[in-house]
Amino acid sequence: MKKYARNVVYSLFLLCLYVSCRNNGNISLTLSESDNYYKIIAAYPVQNTANVERYMSQKLGKESNVSFVNTRIDAEITLNDGTKFYMKNAPGNMELKLDKTKNTYASYQKIKTFGEGLKPVLHTQ
Repeated sequence: MKKYARNVVYSLFLLCLYVSCRNNGNISLTLSESDNYYKIIAAYPVQNTANVERYMSQKLGKESNVSFVNTRIDAEITLNDGTKFYMKNAPGNMELKLDKTKNTYASYQKIKTFGEGLKPVLHTQ
């Protein structure tokens, strides 16, 4: 009987762990700004990844002929217009950090507009 109870408790623990680690379709978008940085953090269902990557390619990569589709990134990126930012991108997650001291006001506006336009993209299926 003890062995059966232990197996039930163990199974319940694994079930709780699985449920807590899944992204149940929840969407999170955080846009934050300080004197020196503008930061975008997004978490979204994995099935929305293609939409997000197409949006990134259209808004950030088009002028530099860069595609973000089917990419996994954890690097500093410099676009042809001189915009420099750190990006970490994986299915269901994206983080972008722009150092405002290393970029022009036009670059800052470009990234800020990108971040503000991301919300409806995250909600499309």
